[in-house]
Amino acid sequence: MSFGKNLRLFLRKRRITAQELADKIGVSRGAVTNWVNDRRFPKDEIIISKIAQALEITEQDLFDYSQRERIAKEEIKKNPKKYLALFSELQIIEDSIRLPFAHIGLDSESFANIDLLESIYCPKKILPENIDEKNTLLCKIVGDSMEPEFRDGDIVFIELANGRDIIFQDGIYLIRYGEVVQIKRVQFLGSDDLKILSFNPDYPPIRPKEERLDWEIIGKPYFVWKCKEYARLKVKGAVK
Repeated sequence: MSFGKNLRLFLRKRRITAQELADKIGVSRGAVTNWVNDRRFPKDEIIISKIAQALEITEQDLFDYSQRERIAKEEIKKNPKKYLALFSELQIIEDSIRLPFAHIGLDSESFANIDLLESIYCPKKILPENIDEKNTLLCKIVGDSMEPEFRDGDIVFIELANGRDIIFQDGIYLIRYGEVVQIKRVQFLGSDDLKILSFNPDYPPIRPKEERLDWEIIGKPYFVWKCKEYARLKVKGAVK
């Protein structure tokens, strides 16, 4: 994302208005508005540092990933001895894939643009074969509504629908209904009607049409990391 989009994202996350940021760093509100809309760029490094401090982030967080990587590579080429101790860590990043990541339970606005979500690096050797990294979202399960199929803490790989014209059949999906985004079992009833079900019987079915909720299929799970089972096995020494 651009500097302006990153700045807008962190202003929203920190619940800081353009005027409040302007007051904190000693510039006009118009200057902040121009930055947020990518009409101008703060050329003064001191101002960039003040922005980062006000938002409680690093200066690097304000820049696009590809731009950060390009700057880092150029810096390493100029000063290889300085970064020699970090080469092993850099190799880990090189052998990984960066994927968007979200906790199930974020509001629907957070899913409106996948680029706004957090991201994590996943080692290629432990990922499913032929993974489509441009069309995959990682979601961490929160809660027990889908037990025993999915448990709290599991990481689920989602194949994103991305607005494609897909014929959906009854199954398990990442679905948004109203302001809620969850992984649920879905029964399609026709006429834009459906029933949303949990595996856990303690949770009643949901009928968005009856409750006058709009809904959207975001994607479909295709792989699960059973994180807690893995942790238990590792403690017992079954996993090295």
